[in-house]
Amino acid sequence: MLGMDPSFPTWALLGLQLIGLCTVVLARLPIPHRLGLYAFLGCMLLLGAVTFITFTAGHGGWAACGTVFGVMVVGAIFDGSPSTATAGI
Repeated sequence: MLGMDPSFPTWALLGLQLIGLCTVVLARLPIPHRLGLYAFLGCMLLLGAVTFITFTAGHGGWAACGTVFGVMVVGAIFDGSPSTATAGI
């Protein structure tokens, strides 16, 4: 991994992103628990704030944080079940 900055903020961002993706899985369980939903919302809010902070600070991790934030949003609202045809369309 050439060019990777081994500093603490970079690893902290990576950890936050991985935790955020794990909370998407917890929130999408067939029987979601409140803890999973609250963890997802908390991680989403925190990742949104970190994305804004890293962007304004000029850190290169803002793009990865924004991408994971987008994946979390899509993962939360995506419904993979087959849709039923709407009458008249």
